[in-house]
Amino acid sequence: MRRVVRSAVFCVLATVSSLAQPNIYSLTNNYSYIPPGFPNYGIAQGSIFDVFGSGLAPLTTNLQSMPLQTMLDGVSLTVTVSGVTTRPLIYYLSSTQIAAVLPSGTPPGLGQITVTNGGATSPAAVIQVVRSAFGLVTNYDSHYPNAAVAFDANWAPLDTTNAANPGDHITLWGSGLGPVTGDEAIAPAPVDLSDIPIEVDIGGVPASVTYHGRSGSPGLDQINVIVPEGVSGCGVSVAVRTGSIVSNFATIPVAAGGRACSDPLVVNWPGSGTFLRMGSLSLSKSVTYELSSTVMTESATATFQEGEITYGAAGLSVGSCFVSRHFGNEWSVTPGPFQLPPLDAGPAINISGPLGSASLSPQQKGYYSGVIGGASGSGAVLPAFIPDAGGDFTFGNGVGGADVGPFTASFVVVPLIWTNMNAVSTVSLEDGLTVAWNNGAPSTAVTIGGTSTTMYGDQTVVGYFECLADAAAGTLTVPDMVLQSLPASTIQGYFAPLNGPASSLSISNTTGPIAFGAPGLAQGTIAVGFTITNSVQYK
Repeated sequence: MRRVVRSAVFCVLATVSSLAQPNIYSLTNNYSYIPPGFPNYGIAQGSIFDVFGSGLAPLTTNLQSMPLQTMLDGVSLTVTVSGVTTRPLIYYLSSTQIAAVLPSGTPPGLGQITVTNGGATSPAAVIQVVRSAFGLVTNYDSHYPNAAVAFDANWAPLDTTNAANPGDHITLWGSGLGPVTGDEAIAPAPVDLSDIPIEVDIGGVPASVTYHGRSGSPGLDQINVIVPEGVSGCGVSVAVRTGSIVSNFATIPVAAGGRACSDPLVVNWPGSGTFLRMGSLSLSKSVTYELSSTVMTESATATFQEGEITYGAAGLSVGSCFVSRHFGNEWSVTPGPFQLPPLDAGPAINISGPLGSASLSPQQKGYYSGVIGGASGSGAVLPAFIPDAGGDFTFGNGVGGADVGPFTASFVVVPLIWTNMNAVSTVSLEDGLTVAWNNGAPSTAVTIGGTSTTMYGDQTVVGYFECLADAAAGTLTVPDMVLQSLPASTIQGYFAPLNGPASSLSISNTTGPIAFGAPGLAQGTIAVGFTITNSVQYK
């Protein structure tokens, strides 16, 4: 398995601008992009890292071949830590980004980095050098978000039709395993960095590591592992811990048998790439325990539209976890409900259940929504619509509309119950966390999610995690590797950009797609969702 690869893939920004005073905005690992403020941040000795800023270079270059140089087109970098000065080797230049290799001889600790462009030197920025902080290479063009760039024993890339099997040897790629000796400007010898402690978890299960060290390009690392037994799915999580620092999270496809992966309990909505007249109905209940108050909201929506609908991949597989991050004060805006032509389904969509009935008003053609129980946007509190025991419910549209004829769609609601919520008010970032529940719809997945918010200077730092479990299991333990990727909570209470508690733990379950038919529709689906959120502190 100790093979080397003679090329590396670098995620870069290609922007050309005129020569300007250089300024450094941020530094990250070239593959993980973990920002400062997180416990697993740091630029590892010998790693490929990125400098982001403005005026960094007079032009955009191609990826440089070996031997790498410390100066390229009049641009150089200088790093000083604990009185030791080193000069990174440059892979790539643009006005807004430099990709370089931090020399292994740079000592760990806080130091300074500058960029010199044509004789003009930037103000010094802080660099946090660590011995090891690995970043996994991911494929952003994959249908599965953050899919790891991974190869099987025959050097064929893993994908949904060439999935790994338990027991297979596979190779992962990245940078940041740790320092090496020798000339780092040229192709490194494939030496196992056995002095660097490593753990690779696949689907939350530790995998056997057969090699971890440099590969065929400066700063590029490879990890050879054996896929553990008992994991499968198209989005099986992968994470690497070197020493005490956890990498970014990625996914790989694993099949229990054969080479085509599958996720039987994960919701995969039908209709990919097909021209459809489609109706989607949903009923949801959300309960948020926010410090001294409790907010319960029950709502329903109905959407009718037509067009060529392409659905993305489901994402995570059952048994896996994923961590994502937000750094800064910019927040995305949720798009409107329609990107396809709407269909008229009538003047109202009605829903009835054991406790009564409600009517959804059209917000625009083809889109109906309403709060039918609990707290509403106007501040009013409505009686509960979904009983604790669940029961039989029905959607209908009366006489129908110009595009969608009359229909009646019946379904059963099975509420999710979080049984150990009151025992979880503080979450240790050093230990695993067990969450337990009852119910959950049969043959569905339960999602455990968490958010921890703090500040790094004047920037908001938010860590998110999500884990999937079989609803029938009734329990899931969030691995310590996941929790060690989150910042400690310093912001509690309601946090407007997140529309909920700034630091929280939640459990949710979705039933669906449940099929229904209606005149004028090629396809109809119903989804029922339950979410319970508790304000907690991560420390």
